[in-house]
Amino acid sequence: MKVNMPVNDNEHEMKDGSMLVSKTDLKGIITYVNPDFIDISGYSADELIGKNHNIVRHPDMPVEAFDDLWNHNKEGRPWVGIVKNRCKDGSYYWVEAHVIPLTENDVVTGYLSLRRKPSREQIAEAETLYASMRNGSYRESWGQRLAKYNVFAKMSVPVKMLMPMVLMMLLFTVGVYLFLPDVMHLIFEDTVSVSDEIISEIGNAFIVMLLAVTALVAAYSWYIIRKTVIRPVRAVTRILSRITDGEYMDAIETEGDDEMAMLQSWLKTMQIQLGFEVYDAQRRANEASAVATALEVSSTGVMMADTENNITYCNESVKQIFNDIEDVIAEHFDNFDASKLIGQNIDQFHKDPSHQKKLLANLTDTYRSMIQIGDAHLNIIATPVIADSGERLGTVLEWHDRTANVRSEQDVETIVKSANDGMIDKRVDEQGKQGFYLTAAQGINQMMGTTENSIQDVISVLQKVADGDLTSLIDKDYLGAYGDLKDNVNRTIEQLTEIIAAVQD
Repeated sequence: MKVNMPVNDNEHEMKDGSMLVSKTDLKGIITYVNPDFIDISGYSADELIGKNHNIVRHPDMPVEAFDDLWNHNKEGRPWVGIVKNRCKDGSYYWVEAHVIPLTENDVVTGYLSLRRKPSREQIAEAETLYASMRNGSYRESWGQRLAKYNVFAKMSVPVKMLMPMVLMMLLFTVGVYLFLPDVMHLIFEDTVSVSDEIISEIGNAFIVMLLAVTALVAAYSWYIIRKTVIRPVRAVTRILSRITDGEYMDAIETEGDDEMAMLQSWLKTMQIQLGFEVYDAQRRANEASAVATALEVSSTGVMMADTENNITYCNESVKQIFNDIEDVIAEHFDNFDASKLIGQNIDQFHKDPSHQKKLLANLTDTYRSMIQIGDAHLNIIATPVIADSGERLGTVLEWHDRTANVRSEQDVETIVKSANDGMIDKRVDEQGKQGFYLTAAQGINQMMGTTENSIQDVISVLQKVADGDLTSLIDKDYLGAYGDLKDNVNRTIEQLTEIIAAVQD
């Protein structure tokens, strides 16, 4: 047996209400582990998936415990036991393990293990038992030994029910054998005729014997029915009632080979399987809820459509996008209502619906597109939703309203063209812009304002120079190239003044 080392005395207790789940193939290779299992083991999912399940086996676990587990599973029966597992760092944790074989078309394909937190009493009993197994002092009790060879337990229920009839016949036969010689002697060997008194005594004796045998058979029959039918049926009823209340880990007696034992064994298997499926459904529901919440608060407009392109989901962002441009779309598409997107077909946003439908039907990868409806500009990212089986489930569409951005780009383009044409008095409209486009508009407007002020100052000073006024200079502060322009203009006027003065002299 594999010995995982090192180990230490640090114990990690399972959280109340948590469940550790794992699946393995027929060779014990891990194919699935849930987050709780990963968390307490200290291993990552990549370190567990594809590894043998004995990676978490603790050296204190005796071989006999796992032999019993495998013997039960090979017989197609569930196994329940207290197990000590090892964490990656050498610490340990105790679990109450419920293990069942997984079948598909009546063929075992792997094993499912569900574990919950055991009580301290269960742990103490398991520690004592496992210690005795490791040091060789463990001895089976007489009851355990007899249980292995209990012929009665291996009988089927119908056979057990027939046993009272067989017992009655045996007892009656014995009675007849004991009383028959005297009766025959009285009838055939005694020449004296048998009196009515003797006949009455013989009849009474047979009646008493028959009543005694009947009473014994009735008592034994009641015992058999109570032990093999009533008690197991009551236990099954109680477990089914607990399952309806959401409890999937109650103890069920599965020992024995008769029909009721097999019924309880399959009930235990169903109980564990249902427990896993309910847990897995809750886990998936929590994940789906988290995804739904994330989609709702996402700033990206997300829409989902089925295979017929009918809208099945819209988050708040996409609703806001269509609310903002509802009037624009309504001018081009009759009866458009942004509040009634669910159930509508996404083909309504395209001028050529047949082309759109064919494109989405054959979509195998992410597709990016842009549509323009009047002054509205929308970017679309379409991604097919495909199940693990390969079945197409629908399409996820991400909508980005670029109307404001396109307008900003057009404003900038107009300003740049005007500047190239010498018209530097134009400005970008900052109204309605946000984020980068607002910052860019403010920057462009500031740059255009500085350029316009600088050039206007130069024009003003040079115009005065042309009129013969050499006393005016640029007195505003400018930075960089604008500062150099200011200094050069002022120095030119100063030098021109000196030259004229020299000429006059």
